[in-house]
Amino acid sequence: MAESDTLLANVLPRFTGRIEDFAVESLGYILNKSAASMAVLNSLVQADGVAMSEIEKVQTQSTRASSRGQTRLDLVGINRTDKPDVERVLIEAKFWASLTDNQPKEYLDRLTSDGPAVLLFVAPEARIETLWAELRRRAGQNLDQDVGAVNVRSAVLSSTDKRLMLVSWLHLLDSMATRAAGELDVQADIQQLRGLAQRMDAQAFLPLHAEELSSNIGRRALNFYRLFVSASDRARDEGWLDWIGRMSSDTDKTGRPVGVSGIRAWIGIHYPLWAQGESDDTPLWLQLETSPDLLNKISTQLRLRVAWTNHFPIHLKTGVEWDDVLADMVSQLQAIAEVIKAANSESP
Repeated sequence: MAESDTLLANVLPRFTGRIEDFAVESLGYILNKSAASMAVLNSLVQADGVAMSEIEKVQTQSTRASSRGQTRLDLVGINRTDKPDVERVLIEAKFWASLTDNQPKEYLDRLTSDGPAVLLFVAPEARIETLWAELRRRAGQNLDQDVGAVNVRSAVLSSTDKRLMLVSWLHLLDSMATRAAGELDVQADIQQLRGLAQRMDAQAFLPLHAEELSSNIGRRALNFYRLFVSASDRARDEGWLDWIGRMSSDTDKTGRPVGVSGIRAWIGIHYPLWAQGESDDTPLWLQLETSPDLLNKISTQLRLRVAWTNHFPIHLKTGVEWDDVLADMVSQLQAIAEVIKAANSESP
């Protein structure tokens, strides 16, 4: 099972618009629960030999006063030596949300000037390049040359001990999971949060490239639409698929409800599953509303991965003509229909 198929990754986005708040609380919970996970945070902010006293706990969703009024901070790192109001490590968690007007400059300004201090942003891997450029631009101060790995960026504010840092969710959580090896409960918590982060990473806006705006992309999108429409039309003509609703579109998918061997289903272009990729790089998917036992039987007999609980990929042949692609699609759908029909005939 892919981590983006975890319970949390699938259910949470359907019921709340405060996913980032949930992720902040989850990250804070894991850090405070696991000394091994906290050690990863300390290693990150103490990189390059920075002599910073170790963070012992984090406070989540902390509301503190500033020159501009009350500011809610995602995570504040606390150690024994500093007074409670000293802000030495501030962590801001992002998925798709834009920077606020006072990020990062006001946050850098409020960091303590008494010794090393860090403002750390956590964001999807796909946003690292563009978000780091925007953070540097908004900092409004001279920063030294970037240091760090592909998924970690760091720069020091000139003439200070303050650092601006950016790390990807997946890099941070993978490091925490590695350090917490053997702590099964912590591993389970990290896996759930990592699954959510992976799902959000797939939704991040990627910088556009000129070739992605060409007319070829538009023509290909029309091809995909015509393929699932033509395949379902042919299956209907052959008598083993029914139309049971109108074509519809929303932010996640474009398709039509159908019946496959008496099972209510949906066929079409599913954008999040396509973007997720993993082992199935295809825009076209079939969703079946049936029992887990039947879904498992289809998956086992046809060697198909079940995604998002009840979605099956419709693979597209490459390097062949339209008729061959369409015929192969229909063949895949018919194979699923035949497994369903056989299972129905076995039922009492």
